[in-house]
Amino acid sequence: MPKLMQNEATQAQQTTSGFSFTGTPIDKLGASEYTIVTILLDLSGSVAGWERKLEECVKVIVSACRKSPRSDNLVIRLVAFNTATWEIHGFVELKNINLNDYDNKFDAEGGTALLDALLNGVESTGDYAEELAAKRMICNAVLFAITDGDENSSTIATINCRNPADAQKKIAKALETVRGKEVLESIKTILIGIADPKTSEGQHLERLLTAIKTNGNIDEMVMIGDMSKGTLAKLAGFVSKSVSSSSQALNTGGPSQPVNPSTVTPLDQI
Repeated sequence: MPKLMQNEATQAQQTTSGFSFTGTPIDKLGASEYTIVTILLDLSGSVAGWERKLEECVKVIVSACRKSPRSDNLVIRLVAFNTATWEIHGFVELKNINLNDYDNKFDAEGGTALLDALLNGVESTGDYAEELAAKRMICNAVLFAITDGDENSSTIATINCRNPADAQKKIAKALETVRGKEVLESIKTILIGIADPKTSEGQHLERLLTAIKTNGNIDEMVMIGDMSKGTLAKLAGFVSKSVSSSSQALNTGGPSQPVNPSTVTPLDQI
């Protein structure tokens, strides 16, 4: 699948683990400080039939972020994952995202490489932040991983790992490396589970994400509901409000405040 907004994110690079990413060249950015937003979206076979609604969800998130008073200080990267991970578009300034480019671009199939997606997101965020910092730009970051299923397809994150906890701890190590570079004021990581917590599948996903949160040193984990229009509307509200919280914390020297999903107003355009 061709990447979207290629004209805006053309600087191709590779992370330590070999994940490719693109980003708007630093000298083409228009502000002096940025919140770097990374969205990792599950497009495995279990969400088949919901592709168009997920596209609408992403469009609603982007539209809501544009209403933020700090919308000019946001760059967003969108990564999809199933059996593998791939970049839908690289780090692009919010103002340069064309919502229509998302139409009919999501295809769901295959397994779920959640840990590879997390490793991809953390490493690329850290690398792009390092470039910003080299130009004396101030930045922080927020990363969302949205999934409805089990981890069953990661390869890079699980190499030489004897058990699931070892693989999950690779995410913590990657975050430690990023934080050790001191190129970000803060980086917040949020796992979002889409499943009914009353079902056996939902309970399994909650246990998995809880383990990844603990072993991967992830900041937050929320279960937001089963796959439905209402859940996606709530998801859009939660992500956009979390982005706004992170952008408002930029240049304060501290992290953003957590957003309680129960207090979020669903964005019902989906």
